[in-house]
Amino acid sequence: WFDTATAERVSVVVRPAGPRHDPPCPDLLGDATIAYTGTAGRFLDDQNEFPLNDISSFDVRVTKRLRRVLATLDLLNVTGDDYEELGFALTDFGGRPVPYYFPGHGFAARVGFELRF
Repeated sequence: WFDTATAERVSVVVRPAGPRHDPPCPDLLGDATIAYTGTAGRFLDDQNEFPLNDISSFDVRVTKRLRRVLATLDLLNVTGDDYEELGFALTDFGGRPVPYYFPGHGFAARVGFELRF
């Protein structure tokens, strides 16, 4: 449960079972990190007239080192949760407040490589 206007991020690092020097099977995937982000009770404006969607998403990062290369695979918002990244309230021609939202990203994947010399 999340209190109003709070955010919580939890990271879990998954490593192969067994000793690192003698694993029961080859370390094919490397290290994996799973991060959970959740928020609830957010509003677009200070008067709390325009509620924002609650967020509950998971991000996954898998890294593998091959000699001097570190390969990284990121899977963002694996659950594909729809949410508003940010926004603000504008007034229309009649002077009434109207919400204006910027949507957050959906599911996304990215790959990165780091070279060490």
